[in-house]
Amino acid sequence: MNKKIGLLGISLMSWFITCVGYAKNSDLTESCDVYNKAELNDEYRYNLIQELVKKPNDLNICRHSITNTVLVDLTNATDKMFENEGVDEKNYILTYFEKENESNKIANPQSYLVNNVGVIRTIYLKIEDIRTGESIMYTFKLIPTEGEYPQKKEDIIRCLSYQLPELNKGEFYFEKSAGKGKQFKVGDVFYEGIYKIYILKDNGGDCYEEQSLKIEVYAMSKAQSFDDQVLTCKLYILEPLPRNNKYYTEVKGRRVEQKPGTTIKESGTRVWVVGTSDNGYCTNETSFTVTYKECPIPKGFSPNGDGINDFFDLSYHNVTDLKIYNRVGIEVYSYKGAYSKQWDGKTNSGKDLPSGTYYYVIQAYDKTKTGWVELNR
Repeated sequence: MNKKIGLLGISLMSWFITCVGYAKNSDLTESCDVYNKAELNDEYRYNLIQELVKKPNDLNICRHSITNTVLVDLTNATDKMFENEGVDEKNYILTYFEKENESNKIANPQSYLVNNVGVIRTIYLKIEDIRTGESIMYTFKLIPTEGEYPQKKEDIIRCLSYQLPELNKGEFYFEKSAGKGKQFKVGDVFYEGIYKIYILKDNGGDCYEEQSLKIEVYAMSKAQSFDDQVLTCKLYILEPLPRNNKYYTEVKGRRVEQKPGTTIKESGTRVWVVGTSDNGYCTNETSFTVTYKECPIPKGFSPNGDGINDFFDLSYHNVTDLKIYNRVGIEVYSYKGAYSKQWDGKTNSGKDLPSGTYYYVIQAYDKTKTGWVELNR
């Protein structure tokens, strides 16, 4: 309670009830008139209205409107002003203004048009007691407030195309913010490109909230296609690939990338070609198999330095271990590792072996093979 009301509260309330509420006979007229003039100056009359009539409530309005305007019922701010016991709204005149100096009177407060809805504005409300002629000016605010949003959706990344899904009730797709531009329909399809659209939630009375949605649609990267390869006495070398393509083979149950130019040594190797879009999201793959038929092991070679058939050539056999024996079973040469055509008719110490028949034991494709080869000088 106001400090001055607190000091004179009993006298003021008595005056109000006696002289305003119940002064109907002439016996009270003189005493009320004397009390009014002697004790109740303008300041206390003002405070009495303030004590009896509560302040108006601020009103929330939408912060976004398709037309940037909204109709507001200003009388909703007065819902609790006359709740005090014994206070009758009929005894007061309420007048609404846009400015404190009582200019720009609002003619129709039940349908007040607000422009630029995103701005807080102050409304001035004059309360006049029709019994005493006294008045007070209250204020309340129109506060832009968030409304209900559309259901949140994450940005979209798709390959080839994307179709707009169903929305919740009262939600709509638009090309631009604030319901502008083309309105999209559920089921509309977006193809390759990057798009930004808006999901608008209609909150009634032109009020809305919205969410932007980014849609990225990428073309499917094409994976180079190869026929299965069946080779005899020749190893397959991975060919060059188009941009965004890579080779993979399976090693111990997992895919391992192989560079173009890599030699495929194992028969039955499956090779995958994977094409990937620029953003790495869209992939496409093909595969082919490399198979080697049995390649005959040479029956002879002539290490005479003429550049023709100078080596025991096993390049197409995937040999991992080689041993050479003479006629009496003595080992004269050995090689452990990826053998191709290292033996040139010499011992491991570099001594020339004589012409004749020699016997080999090789490990290739996890198998042991034996046979003979003729060395001719």
